[in-house]
Amino acid sequence: KGQNGRRKFKLVLYKIHPDDCIDTVNEVGTQYNINGITWIREYCEQALDSIKGMFLRCEFLDDERTELCGHGLTDIIDGVPIYENATTIGTFTKGYIQDIEDENGETITACIGEGYIDSSCYHNFCKKLDENIAKGIYPQGSVEIMRTEDEEKIIYRYGYIKTSPRSSNQNSKPRS
Repeated sequence: KGQNGRRKFKLVLYKIHPDDCIDTVNEVGTQYNINGITWIREYCEQALDSIKGMFLRCEFLDDERTELCGHGLTDIIDGVPIYENATTIGTFTKGYIQDIEDENGETITACIGEGYIDSSCYHNFCKKLDENIAKGIYPQGSVEIMRTEDEEKIIYRYGYIKTSPRSSNQNSKPRS
């Protein structure tokens, strides 16, 4: 519960895989998240400061702003995702790496983001969130990664594989 119209949140942004899951022969991750990305600690630590000040955004499915639909992506212009259908509902205040217990009771290393939701503007959403969490239903989302200002595209440690492991037997390369 928050005060002054701000409600604290804590989110697991992504699971970080051990460095030894990188196959030294094929240079691909042998473990990866549902989106096909092998996040490794070295690069995650370098990006932690970029979490502070980032927006928590979503696209709502209904006019009451209770049902999440997606992240509002409408286009990609010059390699930068455009979210014209997104609503900013909060702001991250910090990010850190921590070992936590996952939904299967296993200890994992994860990148965690903390911040505030504007509960005055999104009262219905917060109420629905409370109801769902009481039932053991947690929101799912995605972390959108972008290129750095000095790069024209996202740089991958060993290059980019177009096909993710969800749609083939190939594993995704670790992100840098």
